[in-house]
Amino acid sequence: MASFGAVVALGAATLSIYTWIGLLTLIGLISQHGILVVDFATDLVDKGKSRHEAVLESASLRLRPTLMTTAATVIDDSTGPDSPFGFSFVR
Repeated sequence: MASFGAVVALGAATLSIYTWIGLLTLIGLISQHGILVVDFATDLVDKGKSRHEAVLESASLRLRPTLMTTAATVIDDSTGPDSPFGFSFVR
């Protein structure tokens, strides 16, 4: 679903090998975050919380790290000498 949304967002842009590598990187990143949320919720259930409470708490606690990591990855992937923005953070 993530790759479909990314392809739709790109629209008529060329889907080069670099685009596909970036999409695979983001899919892997989001999968990793999903696994971490489930693991955190499982730990909370083991500590005695109900499943509903554990899911809500783990999702709310993992939201900020997920957004920060995803934003950092997107910014890093979208900069560089060949980027459409024409700049790089690393010199």
